[in-house]
Amino acid sequence: MTIEFCYLIFITADYYAISNFIVPQFLLKRKYVFFIGAIITLILFSAWLRSLVAVQMNLHFFHPAVATDLTTLFLNSVFNISFWVLLIIIGKMMLDRIQTQQQLELLEKERIKSELDYLKAQINPHALFNSLNTVYGYIDKNNQVARNTLLQFSELLRYQLYDCSAEKIAIEKEMEYIKNYIAFQRLRKDDQLVVTLDIAVIEPGIQIAPLLLVVLIENAFKFVSSFTDKIRSVSRSPLKIKN
Repeated sequence: MTIEFCYLIFITADYYAISNFIVPQFLLKRKYVFFIGAIITLILFSAWLRSLVAVQMNLHFFHPAVATDLTTLFLNSVFNISFWVLLIIIGKMMLDRIQTQQQLELLEKERIKSELDYLKAQINPHALFNSLNTVYGYIDKNNQVARNTLLQFSELLRYQLYDCSAEKIAIEKEMEYIKNYIAFQRLRKDDQLVVTLDIAVIEPGIQIAPLLLVVLIENAFKFVSSFTDKIRSVSRSPLKIKN
């Protein structure tokens, strides 16, 4: 009677040693000679160790009728350990390849979905502007206030949907957006609201982040007061824009 369960111990140990150490240290770094040498050394050492264990176990516990010499045990151990370790590693590599392929296919599907969503996002604003044009056409031509309000709102929306997608934008476009925003807010407020807009001459070529300055204008309209006793004191400091 021979001891066979020892194979499982050495096969498992060799598999984890190859997967967790030899492959990352040598195969992934393209050290192929060291990779092959490390695997052969590991298998030979495991076969030799397994042969010693088998001899001692047979001698003290199993007492086989025909004693197996150490050389035969070593050769059998080399063959069996090599076969099962390589078989398990090849199977694991094939399984990892299938999983990687599935992940790539999933990423490709997500990329296609993102492109479709982007195209839908491009189509929807067109439909929105077409709807605004339709509403504009139905407004009576004598009602210039309503028509101008819709045009200003359309320009604000166009700037936010199209121009603000860039990381930086020309300051001239930002100033034009601010002018449209102030004009639109004037229509929403009563006649008592006094708005003073003073824009100095801007050097062309300066670029800033989109919608960076309009926040200040929004707060000005948000916190405006119609009561003279509730006027807020605001410290004024020059605004410097650098390229």
